[in-house]
Amino acid sequence: MDKLMNSKFFTGIQNLGGKMGNNKYLQAISGGLMGTMAITMIGAVMMILTSILQMLKLITPASQIYSTLMMPYNMTMGMISLYTSFTIAYVLARSLKINPLANAIVSASIFLMVAAPSTSYKLEGGGGISAIPTSNLSAVGLFTAILVALLSVRITKFCLDKKIVIHLPDSVPGFLGEAFKSILPFAINTILFLGVSIAVNNFTGMSLPIAITTLLSYPLQGLTSFWGILLVTVFALLLWAVGIHGSMLAYLVLMVPYMQVITANADLVAAGNDPVYNPLLLRTVIGILGGTGNTLALIILTLRSKSSQLKAVSRASFIPGLFNINEPAIFGFPITYNPILAIPFILNPLILMVLYHIGYAIGLLTPPYILIQTPLPVGLLSFFSTMSPINLIWDIAMIFVGMIIWYPFVKTYEKQLIDKEKTENKQELEGARI
Repeated sequence: MDKLMNSKFFTGIQNLGGKMGNNKYLQAISGGLMGTMAITMIGAVMMILTSILQMLKLITPASQIYSTLMMPYNMTMGMISLYTSFTIAYVLARSLKINPLANAIVSASIFLMVAAPSTSYKLEGGGGISAIPTSNLSAVGLFTAILVALLSVRITKFCLDKKIVIHLPDSVPGFLGEAFKSILPFAINTILFLGVSIAVNNFTGMSLPIAITTLLSYPLQGLTSFWGILLVTVFALLLWAVGIHGSMLAYLVLMVPYMQVITANADLVAAGNDPVYNPLLLRTVIGILGGTGNTLALIILTLRSKSSQLKAVSRASFIPGLFNINEPAIFGFPITYNPILAIPFILNPLILMVLYHIGYAIGLLTPPYILIQTPLPVGLLSFFSTMSPINLIWDIAMIFVGMIIWYPFVKTYEKQLIDKEKTENKQELEGARI
């Protein structure tokens, strides 16, 4: 077993995962997306409330109450890319030890310029208004928001390193000096991004966010297909098997297109249509039943184990596992560097993904259309993201499937631990007699 976990393959996986996990830019994307959690939760709550009232036939999309209830959703999830451009730039600037707030404001401003340039409209009765289109501020513009945040901060860092800034005398208050330092980097960012945006629009007839999304859709098609999702999941689980937070890396790869699919489904439901299945929706199956690896089934199987180690770990892990938090299980049993448990840890999500794929394909399961980014008790994530009781029942049924997958490996590992514990107890008794 030790030879397997220390083989070149697992060592290479560990080194690659370590480098990716320590990358400042990937950490900024992860931290920035997490920073929008409160916003997405408010949007999710309002969408859930609106969906319930629609199911009860109390409101319709044409009613004023519907418009009022959807306003928080439109101002949160409907503008998620704008907030993301701010939070990612903030996290990256802070890690590069430059003014985070100033860089976040610059990023958000630049993103608005290229994604939602203001347009003037004449009113029939005379006069006019100036308005910004919001279509690119939703999840559609996430790729652009990420690129703007990373590049604008990097350009600002370059300007600061090369002294391309306006310096004021030392007698000037510090906050004022910092404000003037950001003027030239902001101007350079504006010129560069606006120039690129105008050139892209003239050449393709598309706005910069649409052009970037279209361009990136081609290489992402492989990863966002059914087989691509399985591949990313295997990689993430292999990283966990060697002690690296693989789910975070999978989150970085799949979260943006996943959010776009959820947003598109929300728009369909808001228009009175059914949500559409996309293999990206399988992303959550990696840990929908107890956390990454769907370890709740493992915990249930070992609650009454004859091994004192397994029994202690399972009891300590049960409550967190119900909320899909399973670090106590992963590092307590342990699953990391343990081939016996690592095998079902990898197999379980893959088999469940196939079953969920079939469930969606035959129309039994409802595709999610409400974005929820916080741990919820098992079953409730599927229910609140779809408002479908069938999805909740399906999750509970899959726990039993998971138990079947885990069972032979658990019994093998349990036997090893029982023999080990008996030997240790015998040695302790002999030592006490001496």
